[in-house]
Amino acid sequence: MKRLRWITAVLVAAATATTIWMLTTRAEFLDLGVYRWAAQALDANASLYDMAQPVTGLRFTYPPFAALLFWLAEPLQLLTPIIWTIGSLLAAGRMSWLVARAARVPWAALAILALFIVIEPSQETLRLGQINFFLGWLILEDLLGPRRRWSGALVGLAAAIKLTPAIFIVYLAVTGRWRAAIVALATIALTIAIGFAALPTESRDFWGGAAFDAGRVGAPEMVGNQSIDGVLWRLLETEHQLTWLLLAGAVALGCLALARRAHRVGDELIAVGLVALAGLFASPVSWTHHWVLALPLLVALWFASRRRRAARGIVAAAYLVLGSRLLWRLPHEGGLEFAYTPAQQLVASAYVLVGAALLTAAWLVRPQLGVIGARSDS
Repeated sequence: MKRLRWITAVLVAAATATTIWMLTTRAEFLDLGVYRWAAQALDANASLYDMAQPVTGLRFTYPPFAALLFWLAEPLQLLTPIIWTIGSLLAAGRMSWLVARAARVPWAALAILALFIVIEPSQETLRLGQINFFLGWLILEDLLGPRRRWSGALVGLAAAIKLTPAIFIVYLAVTGRWRAAIVALATIALTIAIGFAALPTESRDFWGGAAFDAGRVGAPEMVGNQSIDGVLWRLLETEHQLTWLLLAGAVALGCLALARRAHRVGDELIAVGLVALAGLFASPVSWTHHWVLALPLLVALWFASRRRRAARGIVAAAYLVLGSRLLWRLPHEGGLEFAYTPAQQLVASAYVLVGAALLTAAWLVRPQLGVIGARSDS
């Protein structure tokens, strides 16, 4: 136990030092700036989806309901970098606790948090002022936290803020939790109604087209886009919608099928992690910072692979790749991704390959599903 405390102390110190260094030398809070601009645009009655943030040129890509939340938060100073970062770290801490408890290793929660924080997806989330930790907390609180009569509402809220968590509603349905799925859908419907009531023009603009324009978030071939669609753009350099739909759909269905099996034997943590992986694969754009949602799967597979050395080796290698920032060493942006050599293409697909490796590890530990625990009913 004393040795464990020392290891945890070293991990926490390293994570703290790394985060402080990053925030003081590299932090730009670009996405947080877009959230603040959206709030200010509503105050000024500016067009939320036709205009871009003037300093960075970035566009607001979330539903009108999310803009309303940012508008409410701005006067309270909740969108300032220091408050947002503290809130993100608290959300990451709660995520770590929920993951540790689901894996039946609550004593490792602090170490898990430290290991989460130092890798690239988390550092990018903090550097940009992204919303990922808050969304991750909502999802895990709903699916791994204590059972509630209104289970599904937090998943619905996450999907109402950013559309991609909607895949967890599909997961609720395929695992037979219809009440929670209906609650999630009703939550989304309520937020859409609120959006139309408060922001009718913006709601028509978003649901009438902006919601389905993946190009609003940036060039899909950028190396930071670690989705199947991003890989295909870098390889094919042309439209490939049918190829993407078939490939991403097949992989996502495979993840959901394995998640359903894990849920049925009580491994909710692995199941939730696989659903997150399905969303990362299938989304047209999955920036590297979105991959914080894959972190619970790393923990789940590590503790589920005690008797599978190959699986444990895969998990360790996946963690090292996620912490390496290797893909950012490649020339990128401005179409440079189209000139990659075959070796560079492999590096540029690092996170997608990590996802494939984690899916392989989940397949390898199939006989041991049920060894680590399900969610608590307390």
